[in-house]
Amino acid sequence: MTSIYIDFHIKSEKINVNLDSILGVKGKSHKINDISKTGIKLSYSEWNYCFDEKMTNEVNEVADQLFVDIESKIGELQKYIHNSECLVSIYFVIRNYEKNEDYIYYDLSRDNIINFSKINAEILFDGVS
Repeated sequence: MTSIYIDFHIKSEKINVNLDSILGVKGKSHKINDISKTGIKLSYSEWNYCFDEKMTNEVNEVADQLFVDIESKIGELQKYIHNSECLVSIYFVIRNYEKNEDYIYYDLSRDNIINFSKINAEILFDGVS
């Protein structure tokens, strides 16, 4: 059994980023000049949110659901990302509960690649056990 969820990150050195109102979810964030857990003054702002986990082997199913969830907000999200000059990272976090017994389909469809490019997102895959 495998589950996949998307961890959506946005980072900026220009402004304090926060997508709570645009995406309608409560993410975790820190602001420019906050102090990190190690005592370092941060020169950037970051916001992240983990979308619901889905029991599947295919990242396209999770990507499709993300774009269904945010479809009406894409224009506003694109404008915010452009104006804040921020970096967007999309992590597909994969949990494989049966250790190598499931085939995981990593290739994103052309449509999903186009959708992620609209928000200038870097796509990453991360496994957890």
